[in-house]
Amino acid sequence: MTTAERFAVCLARLTEVFRVDLTPSLAESYWEALAAWPIEALEGAAKALIAGSRFFPKPVEWADAAAQWRQDRQLEATSMRVQLAASNEPPLRAEDVRALVAHLGAKLHWGETHLSPAAFEQRKREALDQAAQLMRRVRDEATDGAQSL
Repeated sequence: MTTAERFAVCLARLTEVFRVDLTPSLAESYWEALAAWPIEALEGAAKALIAGSRFFPKPVEWADAAAQWRQDRQLEATSMRVQLAASNEPPLRAEDVRALVAHLGAKLHWGETHLSPAAFEQRKREALDQAAQLMRRVRDEATDGAQSL
């Protein structure tokens, strides 16, 4: 899906949840106001708005939620880096990161919004656990390969 198509899905879900009539001019106005944001931030913000808002968000409210989503992801990444540094494990390689992102992306795709918040959090924990196992396996294989040299 293109970025515009992904945005349209987010907007359609928001309008459905908040029972707002989606007109072409409304969709265009929201797209113009929010197109500069990364689509992942808009998707994450849309989920948060659906879960925590009482009214259909204005573009500025969606942008604020996207900023909060991005800040939360940065804090999570910082926390993960601190935990890795404290664990004395070897640094991540680029291929490790790509594998982790692909694995998490497959588990936590936006299309799974039919899950309840508790079920989604459980799915997220399971995906993170599986990703951690994958990272350990990749590191173990790298260590075993280095020792056999």
